[in-house]
This record gives sequence, C-alpha cells and structure tokens, in this order.
Amino acid sequence: MGRSNLALGVYALVCGASGAFALWLWGEIGAHPEPWFSLPPSLSHLYSGTLGATIGIAVVLLSPVLERSFRPFRNLAAELAPIVRSIPSSHTVPLAILSALGEEFLFRGVLAPSIGIIASSVLFGLVHQIPGPARWTWALSAAVLGLCLAALYAGSGSLLGPVVAHAIINAVNLRALRRFEPEASARTPLGGVLGSLSDR
Repeated sequence: MGRSNLALGVYALVCGASGAFALWLWGEIGAHPEPWFSLPPSLSHLYSGTLGATIGIAVVLLSPVLERSFRPFRNLAAELAPIVRSIPSSHTVPLAILSALGEEFLFRGVLAPSIGIIASSVLFGLVHQIPGPARWTWALSAAVLGLCLAALYAGSGSLLGPVVAHAIINAVNLRALRRFEPEASARTPLGGVLGSLSDR
C-alpha cells in the first residue's frame, strides 16, 4: 500500500510539474508547439485520440502473442507480475491513468519537442527497467512504443492520443499481469491479456 501510494503521488507530481513547464515554455498544455500537420484543434484531438486508442488496443492484443512466442517477453511478464500483485487492486485504474498522464506530459509533452523524438524515446525506454535479465526487453519495448507515441504527438499536434494509448495499455496489462502464469502462457494459445479476458 505504501509503495503504490508513493507511486501515485510521484506520478501526480510529475504530471503537475510537466504541465506547468509546458505552459511556461509554449503557453499551452497538450498541444505540440510545431506539429507536422496543421489541423484545427477539434480535428487534431479527434485524429490523435482515434489513433491513440487504435495503438493501445493493438499493443494489448499483441502482448499475449509476444509472451507466448518469445521467451524474453515471457520472462518480462514473469518478473513484472509479482510487482503488480503487490499493488492493491483498487489502485490499478488510478495508477494506470496517473502514470499515463505523468509520463506522457513529461516525455512527449515536454521532452519530445525539446530534445527530439528519438532522444526522448530512448530516455523513456531507459527509465523502464527492472533488475533481472528481462530489463532490456522492457526498455527496448518502451523505447519503440515511445517513438510511436512521440510521432503521433508530433504528427497530430495533440497529446490526447498518446495519453489514451498509454492508459489503455497500462490498465489492461496491469490487470493481466495480476493473473499471469508463465507455464500457462507458454502452453495455451490465449496467454497474457487475452487469456485473462477469456477467463471472465
């Protein structure tokens, strides 16, 4: 309980600080200062939100396939599962939302326009590490996802899509990791996320 409360507090602080910094830098929050495509705000949010939801759902559906097909991803899920199980179930949704907001405000909202898409994505990957052999699997996966979300933000001009994608991935995969069993993931066609959904 203590660690999850601390995580919620840290994410809330990161979200607030990053939002305030973006406001100070560019005079607005959640809008790219130099988007690739000039769109009206309503279309910018619509395209970004739709593509973000699509990316989030695609990652959620791809997760069990990767766990079933590749040992590094199965090892990663096995190492993350005990950490996730230590979080109270009542904190799953708040943590998914606050972590999505905090990380997107910082890495996409502030760092991507400031230091570039690639550098911000590499940093995003590097902070996603845990002790153990699967640390670089998570770091590389996070960096690739960060690159996609940064491109979505730069292209659409809206941070809505990256936040939506991140929140979907966090919420569904946090729940799936609570029920993850390495042996079941290795032998059944519906491991990971889809396996947890099929058990409902």
